[in-house]
Amino acid sequence: MPIWSANDDPTGRPNYANVATVYGVDKAEAAVKGAHLGPGWVNVNVGTGPVVFKIANGGSGYANANFITVDGGTTPGVVNATANIVVGQSANLAGTLAVTSALVNVVATGVDLTTVFTNNAQMFVYTDNSTMVVKTINKVTNSTSMNVVGAFAASNAASKYGLAGVIQSITNIKEGSGFTTTANVTITGTGVNANVVTLGGRAGRTWYEHMVVVKGMKNDAADDTVFPDS
Repeated sequence: MPIWSANDDPTGRPNYANVATVYGVDKAEAAVKGAHLGPGWVNVNVGTGPVVFKIANGGSGYANANFITVDGGTTPGVVNATANIVVGQSANLAGTLAVTSALVNVVATGVDLTTVFTNNAQMFVYTDNSTMVVKTINKVTNSTSMNVVGAFAASNAASKYGLAGVIQSITNIKEGSGFTTTANVTITGTGVNANVVTLGGRAGRTWYEHMVVVKGMKNDAADDTVFPDS
């Protein structure tokens, strides 16, 4: 009885490596993956790693009491990662915002609001030289106008404004381990648009080990998500 077959079928795996990560690869599938692979039986290894907390987008509307939790969903062997965050305000943005007391409308000059704000984000604006007001944006109507939640108490054309509650730094409490390409990121609070997580180490990296070279590998088992035909 042969110790492997030339059929791209799980039952034909080499009997000395009969594990779920060994796949039959035909000529077409090998060509898709690149010249480093040939047809035959191939073991696929997907690396794991910790979570690295990096601020790609600080978002807005977060608070210092918020924290980040990352888990691997249903991936086995994952140790969750956690981090605390410190927030602040963005730098003053270009242009001017005009706000009117007893109203919720904002009119912009010299800036395209659609490029800097989104619905439900938080903004800060100075209604005088020393008083900063933080508002949640209800709707960015167009490039020059938007409205906020709650009326302004004073009127002013403010040159000091920007995003409020922006994640500025992260304290890595536990980096976790065992992550591949699946991670569920949760930040407590009601902020929006933050992107703060990457996967470190070998997380998600795939490498291939030829178990057996079989030039005449044929048929096509249900492994197309790993080895597509085209």
